[in-house]
Amino acid sequence: MMERFRTWQEILMERLADPEDVIGYLEVSLEEYLDDGDKAFFLKGIKNVVEAQGGILSVSEQAGIDPKFLSDAVNNGSMPPFHILNSIFTSFGAVSLISKI
Repeated sequence: MMERFRTWQEILMERLADPEDVIGYLEVSLEEYLDDGDKAFFLKGIKNVVEAQGGILSVSEQAGIDPKFLSDAVNNGSMPPFHILNSIFTSFGAVSLISKI
């Protein structure tokens, strides 16, 4: 019988279910973006958190934003407007990060 190993994505999703881990993860993603302009890394960080926190519909409801706006924000590759980032970060309890944007 072969032992099944978990994938990195499975481990990440489990970790990002914890609100404290979400804040740290978003902070690292934001710092990388601010240091070297790696927008794709930053957006992937937000996308991972959204997925771990229940997906587009759940997070958009929690953040008080239209699901289409959130979907566009994490999927289209361009930087979301500040008010969308603000809503997303606030819904994850990462209010302290907003001032860094």
